[in-house]
Amino acid sequence: MKIIKNERTSEIVGLSFGDGSLTRRKSGKNKGSLRFQLRGHITEDREHYDSYIRPLFKETIGEVPVITDKGKNQSYGLSTGKNLTCTYLSLLGIPIGVKKVLKIPDWIIENKENVKGFLRGFLDTDGTIYCQKNYLLKKNEKHTQIRLKLTTTSKTLAKDMKLILDGFGIKNLLKVQKKKKLNERTSYSIETCGGIQIDKWFKIIGSNNPKHITKYLVWKKFGFCPPYTILEERKKILKGQINPNDHYAGVPESGKRIRSRSVWLSAYAGSNPVSRKSPFSTMKKIKTKTQGTQSKRIKLAGAMRKEILLKIENLENMMKGLKSSMKDETMINIRKEGKELVLLIKELYKK
Repeated sequence: MKIIKNERTSEIVGLSFGDGSLTRRKSGKNKGSLRFQLRGHITEDREHYDSYIRPLFKETIGEVPVITDKGKNQSYGLSTGKNLTCTYLSLLGIPIGVKKVLKIPDWIIENKENVKGFLRGFLDTDGTIYCQKNYLLKKNEKHTQIRLKLTTTSKTLAKDMKLILDGFGIKNLLKVQKKKKLNERTSYSIETCGGIQIDKWFKIIGSNNPKHITKYLVWKKFGFCPPYTILEERKKILKGQINPNDHYAGVPESGKRIRSRSVWLSAYAGSNPVSRKSPFSTMKKIKTKTQGTQSKRIKLAGAMRKEILLKIENLENMMKGLKSSMKDETMINIRKEGKELVLLIKELYKK
């Protein structure tokens, strides 16, 4: 069996390190045989699979059947138990079993173009691109700050990707999210932010996933990209069929202040402003449940409101001190105040 090792098969390895799995069947008549699966979002990733991933496999390794899961965890992707295909993928360096420790194969690391293919594939499956507000500005209605994040539970892979991006001159940060439950695993994320760095990514590495590409193009065209938009909406925005400013219409000022404060402060408390359990997503859920119902709007309790405002004032004073000094003690105090404030805000949401 001749194994082709180039940029395109490197991208397949990146895709598989992200949302793929190569496992042995534990039961049935095919017990012990290999099965490969690669799955994404049932709607947002469908175009990526149909227009790019399926043809990519067909041209390099062989055609892989499509699988659609409409159950509890809906997904759309590829699945095969064909021995030749699974063996080929294994020889490319895709590990068999649980992806605990992932290491980029040497044949990819040794070639710059192969590395680009790997990172592109990983972004298109286990990566995300999003825009957030600039919370250092007073007028921050629009989501103007574009960010890119790669997430994995493999520390080795995270360190490798960081070193590669450093080599490409793309500034990035490696962050650790420790597990909170017994069945969870510590995750590692490489985050790149700012227009200059994201432009570098798309110029050097790129993306083949329309979900990511449309966010980037909307941001490039308008200077911002509204949150919570779906792929089809972003396509219409780019065609001029939807005005992106309409996504900001009808949002109460008080609601915007509460949301922006909680997200801004959560960053200093060490939490992720776009994670599912962040104050930002909590506010989103509250907004969804109470939309159009004025009687259910959030009401600030007097004592708690005073305490929150006091902590905000303390934080702002400490931030002013950072302009002239970046002492560790000051940063520790900011984190402490931020954590306490986020807890107060969460308690407020419960009410």
